[in-house]
Amino acid sequence: MLNVIIIDDEIHAIKLVEHYLNEIAQVHILARFQDPLQVFTIDDLSKIDVIFLDIEMPGVNGFEFAKEISEHHEKIKIVFVTAFSQYAVGAFELDTVVDYLVKPISKERLLKTMNRLIKSDKTCDSDLAISCFGAFEAYYKGEPIAWKTYKVKELFAYLLHQHTPVDRLKIFDDLWPELPDEKAKVNFHTCISLLRKAFREMGYDHVIKRTGSQYQFTLTTYQSDIQTIEWALAELQQEPPVNSETNYETILSLYKGAYLEREDYHWSFHKREELQQSVHTCLLTRASQFMKSGSLEQAVLYFQKMIEVNPTVEETYYQLMNLYLQLDKKIEALKLYSRLEATLEEFGLEPSSSSKTLYKELMRKKS
Repeated sequence: MLNVIIIDDEIHAIKLVEHYLNEIAQVHILARFQDPLQVFTIDDLSKIDVIFLDIEMPGVNGFEFAKEISEHHEKIKIVFVTAFSQYAVGAFELDTVVDYLVKPISKERLLKTMNRLIKSDKTCDSDLAISCFGAFEAYYKGEPIAWKTYKVKELFAYLLHQHTPVDRLKIFDDLWPELPDEKAKVNFHTCISLLRKAFREMGYDHVIKRTGSQYQFTLTTYQSDIQTIEWALAELQQEPPVNSETNYETILSLYKGAYLEREDYHWSFHKREELQQSVHTCLLTRASQFMKSGSLEQAVLYFQKMIEVNPTVEETYYQLMNLYLQLDKKIEALKLYSRLEATLEEFGLEPSSSSKTLYKELMRKKS
């Protein structure tokens, strides 16, 4: 997890960077300032990992400010953000400067920067590992964590699910919708206390930050499949895609069921559907690439995974049956058609005329 500060005299520039960063699970925004000198109001500057810093600001030169920060805190990385490209050459004179972004910043460009920083972040090495695909499980030093109650586990999953602080009234509505606020409040504080205690016993202090009525999970040292897959998807959506082969293989291996699929968490449904669609689209892209190159066996693996990700898309079955036909695997194709029929029957539907025609062709060739 990277702790980030955003400094820019233009509030809309701060909000844009903040908007992009809030989509990255591995990033925690500590503060945002229009006046750079306000950074020194932070009690412990050593907890800052990255500063997004404008160069031209009223009364303060970004280069000079970066130099002052670097002299006393050499571990803090600087990302310059400016509307003027002519400063690029001099920007990297400091060893702590890792990138130079020209406004208006694109999401893809910022993701590329953050991906590099996250991969070099040593806090990614952790005894805590979290699995979100299929069942929700957390492991400490390889052993599953035994939560005190089901709701303590759900509260942890919920806070982990949020990338920004969330108001406790929203937590009440999402986790205890059937209870009046006073009863939900009691349950909430009991679960928060038990959750903090569980992490203290593992050696993690202050993992849940409270600011007024808002709460946020702030632990910076853990590994999770959701973080890894979200970053793989983000890199593949860039133009051109980054680390394509590795990222496709990562998604293929880590997606072991829908997001929190085995948990009855209604608040997770929207993200589950979004991830399902994103992964399905990603796998289709890769399968199409293999088909164009004639690597049909590889394409088969990706179509099989697509059916696992979303078994209700008939077009996926149709494409895979065609691949089996080209590979002279008629038995596999016929079994797949039977599976398609059974799946559609659950929804009161039947295969399309195209699928039926292909099935008849398979039956002819079988005989």
